[in-house]
Amino acid sequence: PYELMRRWVNFFLIQNCDKCTPCREGVYRIYEMLKENKIDKKTLNDLFLVMDQSSFCALGAMIVIPFKSLTNKVLKI
Repeated sequence: PYELMRRWVNFFLIQNCDKCTPCREGVYRIYEMLKENKIDKKTLNDLFLVMDQSSFCALGAMIVIPFKSLTNKVLKI
């Protein structure tokens, strides 16, 4: 699961437009958590909420879907 999330986060780091802070910083924060192998449940859920509710485009809100699904079902976060 961590390798899959690393691939996703690398894709989203490259593909986001960097226009809105929630998407740009949210993806970077997820990247940092995965890099250090320290996923904080509260921080991750807060990032998901902010990205879903305040990203300018659909990509920012779409980022949440695969990560949330994987973390809820596989990692039990």
